[in-house]
Amino acid sequence: MVKRMTGCHARREYVTCHGGGHSAQRINLDPQLQVALKGYMVARGVNSKLASLLHHHLVEKERWQYMNWLKTLEDMFSKDH
Repeated sequence: MVKRMTGCHARREYVTCHGGGHSAQRINLDPQLQVALKGYMVARGVNSKLASLLHHHLVEKERWQYMNWLKTLEDMFSKDH
């Protein structure tokens, strides 16, 4: 079973993380560490709903930053002409 948590896919033997459109990085985790990490996250309320909310927020933040950067470029070049 694959669960998506904050941009990561947790599989039985490894975790694959995606970072803002960059290529995925596969991380091999000891099975006991995987169980401990999952317990740690569950105890703190990290679940798929929270992960989805965080992912949406980060996508929107990245979009806003990109639009702001484009506006800055537009302003910079429009002052020259």
